Amino acid sequence: MPVLQTGNLDVELGVDFHLLPYRRKADAVIDNMNNPAVLGEMYADMDNDGRHDFGHLNRWAWKNMAWCFYRLNPGCLVPGHVDHFANYMKYYNMADRGRIVRSLVFLEDWKSGHYFEAGGQAFTKWRAMDFVTWSHDTYHLGGNLGTEIRYTVQLTGIIA
Repeated sequence: MPVLQTGNLDVELGVDFHLLPYRRKADAVIDNMNNPAVLGEMYADMDNDGRHDFGHLNRWAWKNMAWCFYRLNPGCLVPGHVDHFANYMKYYNMADRGRIVRSLVFLEDWKSGHYFEAGGQAFTKWRAMDFVTWSHDTYHLGGNLGTEIRYTVQLTGIIA
């Protein structure tokens, strides 16, 4: 499936994402070896206990918007995959992922070695708050071959 939309959110986060309490969470589908060079560290709405409200990032009026900040250290990668949305579907008691969409929002300007690809389209040279939105069945991957941390936030929701 191709990328659905790209653009720039042009909003303030209201929090210093560098200071969030990121932690490693293994993904049995993507990272079955629990390799520290695969995947990054996350801080998600389920870890939040209501401290932060990022509803202002939902520019698409999606239902059940969830968010997950992501810190990808130098030398780490996110292998190519299609999102399984298992936790999201369980939380919202869903059986069909067909209307689920996801956006990746880049929190800082692009740095050398940072890479993202979705639907066969490569993305580099982004600006802070640029986003890429894709559908539930889009193959995508990313990596950090640079020397600086790559920060993003994933937004997940249901097209209303």
